[in-house]
Amino acid sequence: MAFSEMQWEKRSIPLKDIMLDSENPRLGPHNQSSDVAALAYLVQHENVIGLARNIAAYKNLYPHESIICIPIEDEKYIVVEGNRRVAACKLLCKPYLIGGAGNESEIPKIDEQTRESISSLHACIADSRPTADEIIAKLHIDEFGKLSWNTRKKIRYVESRLRFGNDVEALAENLGVSTRNLYKLKAFGRIFTYVYSMLKWSPKEQDVIWDDAVDLDIMFYVLTNNVISSHFGHVLFSDAGEINHDFPDKDEVCKRIVQHTLISQRLNIDYRYTRNTAVRDYLNERFPRRAPAVNSNFAFNLTPPDDAQDTVTTGGSHLEADPNIPAQQVTEDRTEDSGQSTDGGDGSRYDRPRLLNTLRYSNTSDPRLKQLASEAKRISQLKPEQVISLSFLTRAILERGLLLEVRKSGLFEELKQKHSDKPSLDELIKFCVHKKKSGITTPRQLIRSVENANNDGTIFELQQNIHGGFGNLTPERLKIVCGVFLPIFDYFLENN
Repeated sequence: MAFSEMQWEKRSIPLKDIMLDSENPRLGPHNQSSDVAALAYLVQHENVIGLARNIAAYKNLYPHESIICIPIEDEKYIVVEGNRRVAACKLLCKPYLIGGAGNESEIPKIDEQTRESISSLHACIADSRPTADEIIAKLHIDEFGKLSWNTRKKIRYVESRLRFGNDVEALAENLGVSTRNLYKLKAFGRIFTYVYSMLKWSPKEQDVIWDDAVDLDIMFYVLTNNVISSHFGHVLFSDAGEINHDFPDKDEVCKRIVQHTLISQRLNIDYRYTRNTAVRDYLNERFPRRAPAVNSNFAFNLTPPDDAQDTVTTGGSHLEADPNIPAQQVTEDRTEDSGQSTDGGDGSRYDRPRLLNTLRYSNTSDPRLKQLASEAKRISQLKPEQVISLSFLTRAILERGLLLEVRKSGLFEELKQKHSDKPSLDELIKFCVHKKKSGITTPRQLIRSVENANNDGTIFELQQNIHGGFGNLTPERLKIVCGVFLPIFDYFLENN
């Protein structure tokens, strides 16, 4: 998209008419509800006080620093580029706005000249957020951007733009950034979602995971490193960021790696991975092989070394060998159980789940859910892939599973009053998300996974594929979509 001056206007805007951006990727997910919450977060996490001191010393913003705004109602504006500067100016003019986020005495006092200078700010006004996005992406998302955000903020930004089912290629073209970079950030977003929603963490560990100051790059570097495949015989996450369901004890291994690369940045863990550590050396030390490889399947000792001193426990493992069972039989059982081939002999091949052909429904008591899962598994094994049929079944299993969870929680009558006795998928999702903190008995992390799939456009994409009638999802893309729902469906089938 080319830059057009017709879409922009330059003028000064009174500071009182400028609102902070609730969609600013700098903000944590719980600090987007109001200007006050956003300001408090920026003060606590983005060194706004330090910036305020610089502005007070110079008695103005630097001449080249125009903010970027978009218009809203009543001649008000949202600042989409320059939130820290606007927050600093608001604090300088009204120190009491700092509230409980800090101490008023930290904010420098300003003279009338400075107050007058920052009472109105020079702004470039875009006619819409998409128009402004192209400039913001060039500054913060592009690999060579002058003001590049950290990975967490880039992920938030990309997810917010993909939330309504936007295509990555089209978004890359609109923003003028590389498609490869956007795909990588989308994959990182999926990995992060799996890490915080599908693994169990203590409250202290959760705080570290959501700490904007911790470095996510180290975690992503190890979790997606090619050495994982050669060491374990499988990749842990696909290029699209989907967990490999054939990876033995995937949650155990993933959790240990996250603790060593991420949690250890704030808490005292038995081991801390640093940037100058070779991934191969790390895996050999922390996940040593117990036995020779058989048919490219490895057995590992996940128990920390004897000299490890755990402050935050990383737990044991159920991969310990049974002395009465030969190693070859164990690995053959795992291969048969997964339903996937492991040929190749060198551990280099990774057969990702073939759509929904790994569903297990023998313990499922609900006949409708069992029938849907059986049909989905059957269709997943057909060639060529039946994209539209499987899209229908994926949606149907999700609807049925959520409805059963609502019934099991004793909330069906409330659902009927709000919607009907045959609620739509959208209504079910909204109801379950609303009840995730109180009422519904479904694990909160599972509801978060459904919510994330809804927010990042995955469910929208599935619906469009069904209602469009053209099978717009390629088989490869449908595998990714099915991979999102597999752990959710596994829970439904095991508990209903």
